[in-house]
This record gives sequence, structure tokens and C-alpha cells, in this order.
Amino acid sequence: MKVGLETLIAFADGELAEAERAEVQRALDADPALRAQLEAQQRLRARIGAAFAPIAQEPPPAKLVAAVQAPSNVVSLAARRPRWSAREWAAMAASLAAGLTIGIGVLRPQPVVSTLNATLVASGQLHQALDTQLASDTERPVRIGLTYRNRDGAVCRTFAMNAAHMQGLACRAESQWRLEIVTHDASVQSGDMRTAGTEIDPAILQAAQANMSGDAFDATAERQARDAHWRAPGSR
Repeated sequence: MKVGLETLIAFADGELAEAERAEVQRALDADPALRAQLEAQQRLRARIGAAFAPIAQEPPPAKLVAAVQAPSNVVSLAARRPRWSAREWAAMAASLAAGLTIGIGVLRPQPVVSTLNATLVASGQLHQALDTQLASDTERPVRIGLTYRNRDGAVCRTFAMNAAHMQGLACRAESQWRLEIVTHDASVQSGDMRTAGTEIDPAILQAAQANMSGDAFDATAERQARDAHWRAPGSR
């Protein structure tokens, strides 16, 4: 059985049916390289857990408790939900990001996504957050998740912005933050409706893992990189 990254992520998350999970386990038992990939995925998830630990420890907001306790009809779509390919995610992200460039610009005095030389870049509040915030700064409109260097040596950061219902991955390019992928989720609540245990969108996690060099930064490395204005080690 050939195990792709999406299937491996689903295996790590415990989302596979029993039969498919058994097939993946057999593939892992027979393939050391695949086991190493799974271990890298697990290390990445541990970094995510550490990044969002302060949120997970907070008591749930009163509005959220009231919403959960209210009666409702719930239909599980897990068995029917398809797993999108990387190509489908990329196409969706491109169209959503283009829409965000226009739509957010209409609603806000200063957009959080703009274009520069035909490239989508962070601007306004999002650019400021990517430039200055740490993952420990959880009481902000923009939350930072993972920070790491990609295979070109550039710093990349995942982020979530509840007010715009979006998450994304941005990489440093000179003085700009180039948006590699953006996803939109209208179910994300704004303001004080942050939920404990917030997770990074699987599409963003997959994109981060695909271009990550080494491990994600811990808190010390993140702060040092921020204080060095995100320059590569040894550069001036």
C-alpha cells in the first residue's frame, strides 16, 4: 500500500477506519522511511500542542458554553467527507486568497491581504502580527502557531485570524510575508468565542510539513529569530 501524506496525517489523528488503519500500520512496519515521516508528523503535532497550550488551559467562554448546551440536531458527515488532494487545496486557497484581497479591503480601512508584483502578501494587522508576535501572545486578533525555516532558509509562520475566518501560512521574503496558503472557515468565531484546543487546518499543516527544514522553532528560537528581524543566521 502506498501511503500519501494526507493518509499519514489521518492515521496520526486517528481518523482512519479500522481496515485502512491496519493497512497503514502494515506499511509502517515494512518501511523505515515511512515510520520516520510519521515520527516527524508527531513531533510537529507536539509543537502545535505547545503553541496552543495557553488557549487549551483557559476556561471556555460563557457564550460558547451556552451554545454547546443549547439543543440542536447534529449530523455526522465524517464517513462521507472526502479528503482533498493537495492540488484541490491549492486551487481553493488561491481563489479564497484572491477573494480576501478584495473583500477584506472593502470591509476594513486597511486590508490584511494585498498583492505585490502579482504575489499575495500580508499587510496591515496581519503583517504586523507576523513581524512582531510570538506564539505565546494568545490574546491578540491574530494568533501565531508554528514558526520554522523552510528549505530555502526563509522563516515561515502559520497564523489564524478569527475576525476574517481564516488561517494561513506565510514565509518571509525580504521585508514582506508572502502567503503560501490561505484557508477560510466561516465556522470560526470571532472575538471572545475562541475555543480551547484550536488546531491548525490540515491543509496548512501539510503545506508546512512539505517545506519545513528541520524542526519547528521552540519558544527560545522563535524569540531569537524575531529579535533578529527574521534574518538567516550569519546574515547582516
